[in-house]
Amino acid sequence: MNTIGANNPQDDYLFYVPTIDAILCGKFNWLNFSDLAKLLSDTTLSSHVTVLPFLFILANAIFFHLDMRFDLFVALFVCLVKTCIIADVLCYRLSGWIKAITRSFILLFSFSLTQSGSMFFGMGNLLWQFALLGTALALWSIFRIEKRTKSVVVMFIGGLISTLSYSLGSGTWLACITAVLLRGKAIALPLIFCALGMAIDVLPNVGAVCPAPAVWQQEVSNPVLRHFLFLMNFVGRPLSNYIVLHGRIPMSETAGYVGLIGGLLLVASLCASRSLKARPAENLTYPCAVAAISMLVFALVMGGLIDFSRAYLNPSYACLSVFFWYGIFGLCGCTLENAKPDFARPWSSRPKARLLLSLTSSLCAVAILLFSLQSFWLTNRDLRDKHFYLDRRTAVSEFCLRNFKTAPTYGLRYLFGWPGEHYEQIEAMALPLLKHQLSCFGRDQTWRLQGDFVQPTVKVGFDERMGTNTVCWVKNSSCTQVRPFDDYEHLSLCLPGSAWLTWNIDVPAEVGWAELKTAICLAKIPPSMLVKDGVESEIALSVDGRREEILFRRRFLRPGQKEHVSISLTKYKGKKIQIAFRNKSDGFCFDDWSIFEHPRIDVHLSRPLPYEIHPDIRPVNTELSDQFPKLTSQDRILSLAEEGDWESKPGVRLTYATSDAEAVKYKGKLDLRVADYSQVIITGRAQDADAGDAQRTVRLRLFLSKDEKNFKDVSLPLLADHQLHSYGYDLKLLCCNAYSRITGIEIAPARVGGRTTSDGFAVESVRFARK
Repeated sequence: MNTIGANNPQDDYLFYVPTIDAILCGKFNWLNFSDLAKLLSDTTLSSHVTVLPFLFILANAIFFHLDMRFDLFVALFVCLVKTCIIADVLCYRLSGWIKAITRSFILLFSFSLTQSGSMFFGMGNLLWQFALLGTALALWSIFRIEKRTKSVVVMFIGGLISTLSYSLGSGTWLACITAVLLRGKAIALPLIFCALGMAIDVLPNVGAVCPAPAVWQQEVSNPVLRHFLFLMNFVGRPLSNYIVLHGRIPMSETAGYVGLIGGLLLVASLCASRSLKARPAENLTYPCAVAAISMLVFALVMGGLIDFSRAYLNPSYACLSVFFWYGIFGLCGCTLENAKPDFARPWSSRPKARLLLSLTSSLCAVAILLFSLQSFWLTNRDLRDKHFYLDRRTAVSEFCLRNFKTAPTYGLRYLFGWPGEHYEQIEAMALPLLKHQLSCFGRDQTWRLQGDFVQPTVKVGFDERMGTNTVCWVKNSSCTQVRPFDDYEHLSLCLPGSAWLTWNIDVPAEVGWAELKTAICLAKIPPSMLVKDGVESEIALSVDGRREEILFRRRFLRPGQKEHVSISLTKYKGKKIQIAFRNKSDGFCFDDWSIFEHPRIDVHLSRPLPYEIHPDIRPVNTELSDQFPKLTSQDRILSLAEEGDWESKPGVRLTYATSDAEAVKYKGKLDLRVADYSQVIITGRAQDADAGDAQRTVRLRLFLSKDEKNFKDVSLPLLADHQLHSYGYDLKLLCCNAYSRITGIEIAPARVGGRTTSDGFAVESVRFARK
């Protein structure tokens, strides 16, 4: 949590930013009822009441400048408390090694990588964990507090916490009702409070939740089977890989079947065990079993509600479905605990019926635990198929938010990912943060080259006489562990042979001190790539385009060599500088690769950055920027007015697309070497200024092979006006090698002849800007 991702809010934080701004500006009166009512309204996301977690986010803004790590670690602590409460209520009647095993399984699955879908999303995890803490507290009070009145009060408080944190009250109260009825002790007063809590949770949301279209509508026609499969996929998510996918996952369904069948068998065995006139000492686990069944009910109710209101399974829902497995582990522990007396008796005094039941149920419990352990082993090898929100909390995300005045329009998807969002939301989130020096606008900042790489002003290249490899980003120091530049991990710059990179920076006058930091070494290479005689790496700097100054130069001969570099940039405040990272090859450049580890600039501001209510927004990838490439005679231009060069492609579905009913594909000859061109540029407009991103984004599919099997999809959000603009996409972001060629292009939505589509788009031309 502390070493990956970046310090920027994203997605749902946008709902809270205006409220935080109003409170920090002193426009909120905590003693005024209307202000408190407005706070409750403003912190309600759709049908989710989230006022309690919002108070912690507000405290983060006041005391820690909205540092994302605060939200992450508070949520982690709340999750730990929740796990301890659950382990206590499920294991307090168990003993010895059975209690230890049951607690271990609960702990393992609470912090499994399958929970990373919520764990790495600061705000989302706060909401989930506070709500689930309330659920755990409500169930715990029913079994662990003997005094009836005190138990009911704590149960009601827990249910309210669940309701006011993320509106999970429906599942919580139904689980509490199940626990009260099965427990069978003084049920009147608890049921009255459960009914009251249910009313508080449900009545305000009547009409707010609408049925969502089934995600498997076309794949599974039978509605009953469709809902059942949805529920099985929901239940199996904590024991499955690839949970970032929204459709059916075989591993998830298998786990769901095992959990459902195993749970039914364990419940049946416990019921049969009670009916065989067991001694009182052998029924001591019954309260733990009831608590486990209540957690099964909570998970199944929440799965049903998600099936009703959502068309997909978000990876973060695994923090809900893991309650099903808490219940399964609790039932396994109760089953094994009940079987201990039967196995401890002499053979001559063992009733055959009870012995057979104990043996069968114990084998079932052990089989479920072994299956869960195997699933845990298989699902905790890799994080990349389980996270969702980390893609919007990367170094690129932080750069786009901090540089919102010039951020490229295609930077939108690195901060926001829901349909209907648009480029202007970056400004809406950034301005209040800038005003109060929050998050990435705080006094202490880190500017990572990895994040700035998204903008066209970072240039890359290589000496074609000496090699053909291009700049890439790698994990650690190995040239074989290549990662995309927008990865959530902090990556290192890899310069092969005679490659180079330049980083243009405007150093604000408000800088107190700034320091360039990196570490340089030879890359770790496979045995097949023999090191020649090393490489000379250097860092150079120029001010306002003047002559370069060499800041660092050294020849590296062995992979074990490493030189830590720390260079003060304070004297350049208020100036435009260019930092160059390059290798000087000796002629044997194919095997000489150098690594610049995590290149970054640590900055401390002596005073706040200037704040403007209406800043001048000039995205660097539009003609509004003075750094946009000018038209030259060497550019390749494809005009959509030439109808004979294009063919319609109805129903094309591109990445990030939500509406691709109309698309066109270029039929003419296209064979452009990617390394020769800097940007692909479209000229067009969106007619509807109020439309969201889904209606104001052009999608391009660039084919990189003649058979069209290799392609890259890119999205270009358009500005919210009716004006004709040019929008570029930096071709270095395609991460192609020197041999890659663009052989075709599709545009959606667009029509041949440059006519306006039914979505209100008008695309006039496509231009490939020559370097």
